[in-house]
Amino acid sequence: WLVDLVESGNGLILPGCEAMKVLYECEQGKRKKKKTATGVAFAFGEKIYVVESKVSIVACGALRTPPLLKRSGLKNRHIGRNLCLQP
Repeated sequence: WLVDLVESGNGLILPGCEAMKVLYECEQGKRKKKKTATGVAFAFGEKIYVVESKVSIVACGALRTPPLLKRSGLKNRHIGRNLCLQP
């Protein structure tokens, strides 16, 4: 599906790109604040870019996704917990 995404012109793959933080906006709900991802800030080469999007997919792997979410300001106590590495 990644090939289809790139060929459609709706996506781009940047090898060597590093996500800095997920951008989001907060809305006050009935019980608590609702955070909705609006894009991502990333470093590519020596520049930092910001891309706004309707959909953001975090796929940094088991070790790098939790730090990205925490850097982004998400404060869920379950982020980064229950990782089990197999020898």
